[in-house]
Amino acid sequence: MKFTDIFIRRPILAVSISFLIALLGLQSMFKMQVREYPDMTNTVVTISTSYYGASADLIQALSLRRLSRRLRKLTTSIS
Repeated sequence: MKFTDIFIRRPILAVSISFLIALLGLQSMFKMQVREYPDMTNTVVTISTSYYGASADLIQALSLRRLSRRLRKLTTSIS
């Protein structure tokens, strides 16, 4: 008598064991901790400029565009 003959003669036992395995798999999927993905922190940079008498468009054209380009280069070199 082979091991598989038990399940061929008793299909309800085979289905019950299959459901039990699937149920245990679902339960373990929700209870297991994921260790591959570390906690990530988002870095926020706040820059304030004050040029008296200058409009927002002028400040953006002169300093913020250059600064944002350099920050983009920095973030791409880190990743």
